[in-house]
Amino acid sequence: MEKSRLKKQIERRLVGKALQDDTFRRLLYNNPRLAIELETGVYIPPSLKIKLLEEEPQTIYVVVPAKSLQQNEYEKTGTRLLDIPEGISNFDLMKV
Repeated sequence: MEKSRLKKQIERRLVGKALQDDTFRRLLYNNPRLAIELETGVYIPPSLKIKLLEEEPQTIYVVVPAKSLQQNEYEKTGTRLLDIPEGISNFDLMKV
């Protein structure tokens, strides 16, 4: 499985659990590394930064991947962000 698809699956799993389980949500805020490790069973080295961000209704977030990740994804799919049709939401992109 390609890294970007696996990453999206893990993110969905974490978000889903945080929405259903307040204890997990608090752990995710207080110790995201431990929460992710417990939920996925995957060790996360201290050298890997984890930034947790809670969305706000009146804010749009744009996550720009590292240039090397962006290039790799383009080479695999042939799709760049500018190639995505107007009117497609983040939710629509997550379903892809």
